[in-house]
Amino acid sequence: MNNDNLLCARIEALKLTANSDSIKQAITGFVVVGQLDIAQLKLHAYFLRKKLQVEGITLKTSHSQELVACKHGFSNWQAAIVGLKS
Repeated sequence: MNNDNLLCARIEALKLTANSDSIKQAITGFVVVGQLDIAQLKLHAYFLRKKLQVEGITLKTSHSQELVACKHGFSNWQAAIVGLKS
């Protein structure tokens, strides 16, 4: 499953389909500097929440983390943390 499919599936699983287009637009544009690490993943999740807040969309921290993990090719946040630690 590619990253976009993972992201779409996670949006549906989190019942965020009403904001799907805004989420997809807000999650793009983050530039990874060097190799992806946990700090950058957390920063991307933070920026996603802030971008959506500007549009009046409130997103839980855990939801933004799950979405960002999927955007970077991980099945969920925990898999991203484990994958980046190794």
